[in-house]
Amino acid sequence: MSVQISNRMSLDDHVKKISLAKNKVKISIFEMAEAITNAVNQLENRQTELANKLGMSKGTLSKWVSIGSSNSLISVKQFAPTSFDSLYQLSALDNQYQKYYGEEKGSKNFFKLFENKNITSSSQRKDIIKFVKLHKDRINKKENTKVEKLYEQKISSEIKLEVLVKSKLFFNTIIVVPSNNQLSRWRQCG
Repeated sequence: MSVQISNRMSLDDHVKKISLAKNKVKISIFEMAEAITNAVNQLENRQTELANKLGMSKGTLSKWVSIGSSNSLISVKQFAPTSFDSLYQLSALDNQYQKYYGEEKGSKNFFKLFENKNITSSSQRKDIIKFVKLHKDRINKKENTKVEKLYEQKISSEIKLEVLVKSKLFFNTIIVVPSNNQLSRWRQCG
């Protein structure tokens, strides 16, 4: 009687093997992102040529550069998700944080996402998009507050056009309500 040895792995063995492969994919994504970023930095104005030779669009090349140039993301790559799309969203969020809060505070807030386990290696794109949306809502709320303050200022005094321009707020419509004195002067002008 011969004993047959099963050539099948257990569920745990499969999970271990797949997890190792998944980790290799993540390492490769970061290596490629850093290699593309270095190439773009060294080749300066030849990004289109580089993208063509690599067989990718300029938009895709730009996403790779976004990942490769996000120092905050690279420093937490062991905790980052595996998906290219998730990594790109994280690099964009890091960039938005740094623009909004400044480099130091932006990086600090980005790291908190990982420290507080809001973002983990198993996070998906949809999880990260929630944080992107939360940040955009925070910015919009602050912008709305600026508009409200300008409106309150208008109630107590006139807002000069020059002040509105300096506020860098966008308006679809500007309403000018001239005083009776101004209307009288315009009438005299014909």
